[in-house]
Order: sequence, then C-alpha cells, then structure tokens
Amino acid sequence: MAAATTFLCQLVSSRTKVTFLPILHFVNGILDSHPTAPQRFGALNMLSALAPFAMRHPDVKGKMEDFTMKYVFPEFAAPEGYMRAAVRLSSRQYSAVPPLT
Repeated sequence: MAAATTFLCQLVSSRTKVTFLPILHFVNGILDSHPTAPQRFGALNMLSALAPFAMRHPDVKGKMEDFTMKYVFPEFAAPEGYMRAAVRLSSRQYSAVPPLT
C-alpha cells in the first residue's frame, strides 16, 4: 500500500491540475455508492494521502468539513477495527495540515 500511496502523491504533486479533482471525484463516487468496508478503507486512505493537497486547494478546502461529517465521522462506529483505524488516520491527517497564511 505504501507504493500506491507514494505513486498517488507523486502523481498529484506533478500533475495537480489534471489529476487532483478527478481523483477526489472518484473517491467521492466510491463513498456515495454504499461501498463495502474494504472499498471505504481504500477511499479513506486515498483521501488521507491527499490531505496536504486538499487543504491547500481553494475549491476543496471549504468542502472538507461537510465531507468529513458525511463520510469520515460515521466510520468511527464501524464494526471493523481497521476502518476505525483508517478514520483516525484520516482525521489526524486533516487536523495536522497547517492553515494557509
């Protein structure tokens, strides 16, 4: 999984205009389709990897609170332990990103 995360981050950092928003729409589409726990896990891991980019993007930054309330916080009650771990990581990633000044 580390190699996939590294690839995703390098792809978005080198081709932000072409890849970032489509990847976020892909993640959102997965989470909107009532996915299985492994699919939610993958989508939340992608979102965690993209946290530095999301919190600096003017179109995305303002929407992250609603996204978090809709998809991330409900997973704290997931019966799967690995899902609770994934949302802890995701929420920690977004709280650790420094604000733009």
